[in-house]
Amino acid sequence: MRDVTTILANLNSGENPDAAEDLLKAVYNELRIIAQSKMAREKPGHTLQPTLLVDDAWQKLFPEGKSVKFNSRAHFFGAAGEVMRRILVDHARRRNALKRGKREEMSKTEFDQIVHPAPDALIEAVDTALDRFSNVDPATAKLIELRFFVGVTMKEAAEVLNIPLRSAERDYAYFSAWFRREFGKEMKI
Repeated sequence: MRDVTTILANLNSGENPDAAEDLLKAVYNELRIIAQSKMAREKPGHTLQPTLLVDDAWQKLFPEGKSVKFNSRAHFFGAAGEVMRRILVDHARRRNALKRGKREEMSKTEFDQIVHPAPDALIEAVDTALDRFSNVDPATAKLIELRFFVGVTMKEAAEVLNIPLRSAERDYAYFSAWFRREFGKEMKI
């Protein structure tokens, strides 16, 4: 497998028409493992597969007809984290709306297939917290997004963000304490 950074450079240059496909081959298993780890905490029998989350994220990262450029591996995985976050938050909001009786947008089957790695209320609370926190400390917000919504390990998040592991752990602890104080909830990853 070729280096992701090299593939991204080929993608950005536009000279290799197969660069997006090469990137998909290089990162697909990693993205699927991330999605699988998010789904592993779900109750048995759910129908949403990690592949669906990865495929939806990929379609949003590379919409047809648009040339997308990523500066680095960190930039790519940061974008993937943001996209997965949006997909999960949108589904959580839809489920909560449906629980309140607003079923016009989705069938019962679609509603039952939406599964999340955390309770809907926690997903929405973390999303709101990240929106607020990103104004104060965007780097820590990105770390939390990678950990909570993408499911990468602390070490992987530190590598993607190019920060020392100890700094990532400290920032995570700080955000967790802030989140607990502001929202009265425990954020477990």
